[in-house]
Amino acid sequence: FRRAPKYLQVEVRKDLQTATRGMRNGVKAKLNSSDGGTPYWHGKRGMVSRSGDFRRNYKARVLTRKLLGIVGFQSPSIRKDMFYARMFFGGTYRQASRPFHDQEFEKWRAQFDRVADRTMKRILDNMDF
Repeated sequence: FRRAPKYLQVEVRKDLQTATRGMRNGVKAKLNSSDGGTPYWHGKRGMVSRSGDFRRNYKARVLTRKLLGIVGFQSPSIRKDMFYARMFFGGTYRQASRPFHDQEFEKWRAQFDRVADRTMKRILDNMDF
């Protein structure tokens, strides 16, 4: 990828940023939603936010040199809450699961795959054998 033409590198980075941010925005929209679709133990639909840590620390980042999109919790302070996050997203016997990250990943997987396939094809087309 580093030897690919600059115009191709810029195009691929934009596509990767679009997909990465789209995934982040989809998860954040579901976290912000008051209607999770399932009644929870507090008797109401959706979730009750106590601190907003998950919403605040759920971020997207693109590492351009490695051509890598990272979506998820990216704060050192969130690590202390990861035990709770596993129950928050995975569910418990009293609380329904909220697999928002997995749902959005599957939704955006096709675009990530298209970007990778198109990039490799165009790089190989530009190479002289």
